[in-house]
Amino acid sequence: MLSADTIAFLEALQANNSRAWFETHKADYKRHWKDAGENFARSFCDILQSNVDQTLVPKVFRLHRDLRFSKDKTPYHTHLHVSAMTAAGSSDAPSFMLGVQPGRLSIGMGVFAFTKTNLERWRDCAGAPGSSPLMTELTGLREQGFRFNLPELKKTPKGYPTGHQHDEWLRRKGLHVWWDSADVTVCLGEDGARASATVAAQFIPLYTELVALGAD
Repeated sequence: MLSADTIAFLEALQANNSRAWFETHKADYKRHWKDAGENFARSFCDILQSNVDQTLVPKVFRLHRDLRFSKDKTPYHTHLHVSAMTAAGSSDAPSFMLGVQPGRLSIGMGVFAFTKTNLERWRDCAGAPGSSPLMTELTGLREQGFRFNLPELKKTPKGYPTGHQHDEWLRRKGLHVWWDSADVTVCLGEDGARASATVAAQFIPLYTELVALGAD
């Protein structure tokens, strides 16, 4: 599981983000980042799966950065990102996510980019008169203070009036919602996966709505 040693490794990596340093600390990487992250992701995924009617698959995102198109040539990320991904369904099925770095923990859920079909369904739902269960859930999470990604579009899509009551949602091409904290200890220790899954469980009603959005 994740531990204070995981955070210490990331702090040291922030101060020494080079291949030379990493080569001399591979044992710490394997024990405190890779193995700990994989164990955490499996537990996080299993706990959430017991509360949703979907098969979830754990994933730990790579520590190595893709430098091909980046001006920043530091070779490693200085965070740990995991997800519990929906195994079946469309390519934009929603996932639960967690990211931790020194001084910051973010736990969320969402879809980073809707497929063309699901984007149309999303806009049909957001643009319909009144407030659908999906829009009601989004409004409730917003009122509770959760962080959402910014809309990708500056203007309301064609076919919908400017100033529509759900204009903010219509201007999105994906959706993710986050709970943020400076207290990284929430995800650490033997109970860290369960505590993190408890936070993520606040997004299960929205997750269910997004799964239904992509259902055939």
